Amino acid sequence: MPIAERWNYIVRLYRPRPEVLSGGWIFPALVLTIVRIGFALIDFLKLRHAQGQQTGWLLTKLIEGERQVKVNIRMQSSGGKCTVFLTRVQIGVAVASGALLNILLNTFFLPLYPDSKINEAFELDYDIERIEIRPAGVRVLIKR
Repeated sequence: MPIAERWNYIVRLYRPRPEVLSGGWIFPALVLTIVRIGFALIDFLKLRHAQGQQTGWLLTKLIEGERQVKVNIRMQSSGGKCTVFLTRVQIGVAVASGALLNILLNTFFLPLYPDSKINEAFELDYDIERIEIRPAGVRVLIKR
């Protein structure tokens, strides 16, 4: 399967959500460093429209167009489970971390995506024992 220009991986979607199909969310780039950072271009207006939400004129002018979103995570993985801890989010020059980030997650993100597993453990499929992200790359260890 060929990899599209500007991509360094392939993503397979079983049942993509409307916001992916609408073009409001573009797949992120992952920078493998000691601090795990992901980047994505997000058009928040397209996301709202894909979810069937109407947007007033002023909010439309504030959120239309792609915005670079930078996310810092810490990950723990063992025993067939994984937990992704969201530590910092930056949209343009606005930064959220700590208590503010928790408020934003609980108020805005989780109501839209209630099945998301942020800051809580989830089971890994396909007999995966654990996932390790290191500066040299990603290691996926399979159960024996």
